[in-house]
Amino acid sequence: MIFDLRTFDTAYQFLLDFLGMSGGDFVIDYVVNCHEDNDLFWEKHFDFLNTVDIRDLQFMAFHVTGSLDDCNEIKSTGLTNLQKVLAGDTMLSRVLRQYGLTFDISARKMVYKGTVFDIDYDKYRGRSDLSKQEKRIEAIAGRVYYYHCIDGFFYCDDISSYGTNIHERPEFIMPLVKLFPELTKMESNWIQQSKSYVVNFCVTFEQFHRFTFSLDEDQYSPHDVYQKLTDEQKLKKWMLVAAIDRGFRNYSGESYAYIKDEIPIQPEQIISCQQVLID
Repeated sequence: MIFDLRTFDTAYQFLLDFLGMSGGDFVIDYVVNCHEDNDLFWEKHFDFLNTVDIRDLQFMAFHVTGSLDDCNEIKSTGLTNLQKVLAGDTMLSRVLRQYGLTFDISARKMVYKGTVFDIDYDKYRGRSDLSKQEKRIEAIAGRVYYYHCIDGFFYCDDISSYGTNIHERPEFIMPLVKLFPELTKMESNWIQQSKSYVVNFCVTFEQFHRFTFSLDEDQYSPHDVYQKLTDEQKLKKWMLVAAIDRGFRNYSGESYAYIKDEIPIQPEQIISCQQVLID
């Protein structure tokens, strides 16, 4: 079974497969009998969904990038977290090096044109006395050491309106330009030379951060007042509601996917690299 919210149709098909129902039966039960109440519908189908085997369940997600090489690097090596991208011999690290910027990830140092900057995030986070420059360094340090995982979407209907132009160049370039305005030329060159791509990939539940599915939040009603839901049951409820919202109610916007920090997306997990033409 494949959990796929990328389109309304794929989400609706997953919903029907997940429930083992026809479209007509779902509409009658959800709309007429349960009055479109997600919690009531979940309670009614809890026993059945509890028996559904999801050990082989795959999740479709995608990453958006502005690529200088038609995603050839991604196709050959897969996707890796930001730390490994900056530390390795990658397109991004090579371009940054050309403009005088390098990173020593293990030492928590950033060097720009011979000047060393301390990017140990623990030295900046939570402080209210940071200077303007320190706040900009904190933004870089936080991205490198706190939220450096591979991220993407279960769905995003308009990648150009996301807000940070991720389809034009790596988002990480933004805080670099704020700290080093001279890198504006590098950013402009990347945007002019890149092509926008959606990188579709398939992963398992174990590869996601738990907060992708809000598993540690208190939004999950138990089956009854005496029972706590297991992680698998919480995941099933999350998938059920997400598929209803996307596939039946045609929710648009974005739904985010976060891969565990240490987990790469291997080349064989990448389904396609699809060029996207933005008006």
